[in-house]
Amino acid sequence: MTMNLKQYAASRGIKAGTVKRWATEGMPVHRIASAVRVVESEADDWVEHRYPNTIARHRTSMVYIARDPYSKRIKIGYSTDVPRRMAEIAANTGGAELLCSFAGDARLERLLHERFASARVDGEWFEPVPELLEFARCAA
Repeated sequence: MTMNLKQYAASRGIKAGTVKRWATEGMPVHRIASAVRVVESEADDWVEHRYPNTIARHRTSMVYIARDPYSKRIKIGYSTDVPRRMAEIAANTGGAELLCSFAGDARLERLLHERFASARVDGEWFEPVPELLEFARCAA
């Protein structure tokens, strides 16, 4: 499957800047007009050879629902390393409370964003509406 650098980074739980740097270091990319695309298997093989153990292919992608303890807003996201992601959110917001996590990918995350779109505040952050809180309780 082909995707852009940002999508590849998100799908692997890696910062987009890291993937851009790898592209300048020789990671296989395909330039189509002005777009830069990667083939997942080619990129994974290159990374595994150049930076062993950077991408844990055995990790399961997880959708998580977390709450900012100060604003009470809810974040719906996905990661292959939920504890690390919670620590990043806590560092950015001053705290993070994991309400639930379950196996899922970017597609499921997007479906949940669509389902709760009326409560969206900004990006992946949502107001703590009863339907969303109930979903998090049921999914836990």
